[in-house]
Amino acid sequence: MKNCKGFTLVELLAMLTVLGILMVITVPNITGILSNNRLNVIKADANAMVEKAKMKIAKDNTITKPKANECVVLTLDYLNDNDDIKTGPNGGLYNVYESFVIFTRTGNQYKYYVRLVEETEEGWFGFNIVDSSTLSNLGNDSLEPITNRFELSKNQNESLTKINSYKPKTNTGENICSSRYIAYYAIKRP
Repeated sequence: MKNCKGFTLVELLAMLTVLGILMVITVPNITGILSNNRLNVIKADANAMVEKAKMKIAKDNTITKPKANECVVLTLDYLNDNDDIKTGPNGGLYNVYESFVIFTRTGNQYKYYVRLVEETEEGWFGFNIVDSSTLSNLGNDSLEPITNRFELSKNQNESLTKINSYKPKTNTGENICSSRYIAYYAIKRP
């Protein structure tokens, strides 16, 4: 039995210990990287929505411009001409009516807020309503399960009534529209 080849029990235990230590170190790092990647994807999609809203507002004369303290809502369905903002970072689809950009006027400046909701089998996730100027500062704790559903649809009058009754607030509790929501754009135009 002098030529038996193999590992001793001590060698196997040492190897398992080293592997265990490596897993304890690497698994949280990989999880963090995946979380950051999801956050970056949804922030990029939210920024793209805001940019599309700015372009539509600048080009389309039929969009009602808000007066001081009034708000206008543009849904993802209305903004997403090329369907390039469709799939969320968790493999679900963005809800085209519950995801929207609100733009309001304070003094002589327009301010943009964005809500981006991904529907997955586990529920709705995303940004509730965020000031677009703060998107780059958001961390992983900003992605949250979305529980408040506005139940918006293609019907402009019905959806506008719902939004005015809900009085949406930002993720920090800030009241977005101190007056009223005056227009709701939900359906793509040919």
